[in-house]
Amino acid sequence: MDMSGGRLVYLGHALHPETSPDWVAEAAARWSGADWLMVGVPEEGGEAVMEFLPAFGAAQVMVLDLRPPERSGKITTRIARWVDQLKTAGLPAMGVAPQVSVRFE
Repeated sequence: MDMSGGRLVYLGHALHPETSPDWVAEAAARWSGADWLMVGVPEEGGEAVMEFLPAFGAAQVMVLDLRPPERSGKITTRIARWVDQLKTAGLPAMGVAPQVSVRFE
């Protein structure tokens, strides 16, 4: 499969309650329509991430658990809850556990 046309945007911890709406607007304008958008949800304030994500218009949102390995190890209930909320809002989402490989075909 030719993946040269696919676009991946990795936001990591860039979205959180203190993220400037102006930054989000600029980032969304630059990176909207990505095939895959990877984002971490903070321990507190995940609602802000959920609010900002639709602006990016990604084909697939991957919600990451970016906590240190000693505090993580599987898709947590917290991540699963955010994935469920994104899906309810009509966004294509999946949770990704640390040290997991994901192959898209």
